[in-house]
Amino acid sequence: MLGLSLKEGLLALFLVIACFKQQLIDQNGIESEPGQSLSTSGLAAETPQEKHEADTLQDVLNAARFAFTNVAETLQALFEVSKQPTHDKHVHEEAAVVQCELSAEWREAMHSQRPVVLQNMTNKAAYNGHVGKIRNCTKSRLLIGVHGVFFDAEPVNIWVKPWHIRLLEAPTPGKNIDMSQVKVRASSTRGDFSLQSVVEDDDSKWWISKPGSFSRGRGEEYLEFEFASSSVARVMGISIPPMPYGPLSVREFSVEAYVNGNWQPVSSRLQTIDRAGLQEVAIQLVKSRRLRLKCFASAAPMDTVGLFQISFK
Repeated sequence: MLGLSLKEGLLALFLVIACFKQQLIDQNGIESEPGQSLSTSGLAAETPQEKHEADTLQDVLNAARFAFTNVAETLQALFEVSKQPTHDKHVHEEAAVVQCELSAEWREAMHSQRPVVLQNMTNKAAYNGHVGKIRNCTKSRLLIGVHGVFFDAEPVNIWVKPWHIRLLEAPTPGKNIDMSQVKVRASSTRGDFSLQSVVEDDDSKWWISKPGSFSRGRGEEYLEFEFASSSVARVMGISIPPMPYGPLSVREFSVEAYVNGNWQPVSSRLQTIDRAGLQEVAIQLVKSRRLRLKCFASAAPMDTVGLFQISFK
């Protein structure tokens, strides 16, 4: 911390205490043997004043020895910690991480880094439906890195209970969705940029619905995505400008698929969080050529709703 090694730090501390002790001896002409009180050191106090001074000196020396012992132990502990390897800082949000008491299924999911979906959360309900990975655990909780699983985004690390997650459904065989071949339509647009901008990784462009399409932050606008062929997506990435920069960013939404001539939900009503980058949410495995993102609320009471980017995996 001060550029000193452990030995140098202890030596410096010892010298300070020794000098302080010698100064007291020079001032009082009294020194006790280690572990011996002044009254039994062969220099018995002859007057009340001398006895008082001797007792005071003994108290100071005892306090110095106590302080030295505690500081030495602290420095030694810090030295031992400094020798340990450095891990991801987010994993150490909780100090008492111990051996996980997980079922075989969750142990395998953690070791293989299988994606999980957050669910049944009340205190952090906005995270329900979001995708992440198990990073660590205690006896009763799991550390989940939310997002950054399928798309390039900084994970959000939160602690949850085991019943707050489920495994993401395994992918079905087939071609990956080529976002460059996806056609985009919308219920309305303000016209700032081409609708195709929402499938491009470019935060200098966006989609915003037409003015008046929302009322005090509520409405029902949508973006529709048509793939080159029937496909199965299990994750949608959605990017918004977080508050306070994105008051009209979509906050509540759901995903629908066009199946057998009808639109059917493939997600519950979900929420975005105030984070930059693609936020990953799970959707049901349904083979379809068309998916639709329905927007129900904006981050603030605006008369429009919008976002940066949408992507599917």
